Amino acid sequence: TPTEYLTTMEAFFVGAFSKAVASTVTFPAVRAKTKMTAFKKTHASAEQPPGMIETLQGIVDHGGFMALYAGIGPQISKGILQEALMLSIKERIGQLTSSLIVGGKQ
Repeated sequence: TPTEYLTTMEAFFVGAFSKAVASTVTFPAVRAKTKMTAFKKTHASAEQPPGMIETLQGIVDHGGFMALYAGIGPQISKGILQEALMLSIKERIGQLTSSLIVGGKQ
């Protein structure tokens, strides 16, 4: 049976959507990690940085729930385009490789 591939546009949109969802889910943890790293650089070396949960709670306490997503715009813009292009190219390479090996429609 022939393998069905996504069209370039389908792959582009699937890649964009998956990256948007993944970024939305993981961004609060990335933001907390960045704040924890900044804490280590700005405080005395003997002072223990807060953990992930404490950092996330501090962000919410200080700026509300949406503060967890402050700065996500540029991250999503860059990531979506990158992931969408990568998946589109990967899908097209898969089609070309398959047609070279097995023969068939390009």
